[in-house]
Amino acid sequence: MAGLEVATGLFAGCPITDGSELCAESRSALHGALASISGDRSGVSDPIHQCMGEDLEVEVRLSREADDWVLNFAGSSGASPGFVNATAEASHAAAVSAVASALGLPGLPNAGLVEGFRSEFPEDCFLNAKLPLSVGWSVYGPAPAIDQAVRRALDAEPVSRRPVEIALQVAGCGRSGCPFPISPRRMEESRA
Repeated sequence: MAGLEVATGLFAGCPITDGSELCAESRSALHGALASISGDRSGVSDPIHQCMGEDLEVEVRLSREADDWVLNFAGSSGASPGFVNATAEASHAAAVSAVASALGLPGLPNAGLVEGFRSEFPEDCFLNAKLPLSVGWSVYGPAPAIDQAVRRALDAEPVSRRPVEIALQVAGCGRSGCPFPISPRRMEESRA
């Protein structure tokens, strides 16, 4: 797997002997739901607007390898300037949560859901950011796009989300589709 960063169940190892029925129930429900899925599945998100460069997208392929489910993000956009990047660990958590949500699994995210999943990211992917790249403080980060791509791979209904409200004034790029409502020119005019 040269050129890939692999994230696995970071909180894996939820032994049933510790009294954690939640982990055991989650693991059982997840594997029961995944048993009906056959073959490789792929999904691609809508573009993520990026004011500082090209728009980005998430591409995922879900496949089975032995006892693991593999979420491969090869084909996703490369690392980007600005605050839209995410770490492999954050991207892995978002992907596993998206699988559980898309399959309609109840309960809180826990180690029982994470076991058995492996996420693979290209080294230069915006879902696998490392210093000195900035990672997302932005509400327009990759988690919703990861969710969208995973849901498309699993043929699940999209989640309806209300538009994000920004608590601070952010200057957008002014291009069509920019989620930031204020262009730099309008920001300067409002200060005058």
